[in-house]
Amino acid sequence: MKKQLKKFAPAWLMNQWIIFNEQTRLNRLNQLNCDTTPLANINQINLADLFYTHTHEDEWQHVQEQMRRVSPSHSGGANTGSYKALYCLIRYLAPASILEIGTRLGVSAAYMALGLKTACRTAPTQELRLVTVDIEDVNDPHTRPWARYGSKYSPVDMMAELECAHFVTFITANSLDFIAKKEAGYD
Repeated sequence: MKKQLKKFAPAWLMNQWIIFNEQTRLNRLNQLNCDTTPLANINQINLADLFYTHTHEDEWQHVQEQMRRVSPSHSGGANTGSYKALYCLIRYLAPASILEIGTRLGVSAAYMALGLKTACRTAPTQELRLVTVDIEDVNDPHTRPWARYGSKYSPVDMMAELECAHFVTFITANSLDFIAKKEAGYD
């Protein structure tokens, strides 16, 4: 019966079903406490400069064109406003290294990578690094998890298309185990 439903259900409905199931599984997890003192204080960030500046509008349009080329139109993830906020935050803070927990399709990672690359032009001596950790091998050529969401590119291929592959690393691991190793620091 499931196979028959998949045949007739539109892709957007199947994506919503997948998201619903993922959220249900996520809600079953126990909450963990963590030390947030190393994180930046949000009060130190000028949000007006971050989100309401028009000086980077042409740059943002170029980013959008690049992303339209490589990302699925309905990934079931964040919306354009969220991606713009993420990109602007990375662009504004100009970190050298980022750790992302949960890769999925790699769309958020792609926006962060483009933000890092753009910010690096203003500080070219920094060595960029974006590490994204997921419990699933998001680039597995056999299971092709990106295809479930209509993406024609795996996350690693998306980074190659965006010319960001040289500083993006994909890790398949439990994020808590990965963080516990504390092999490297992140901005």
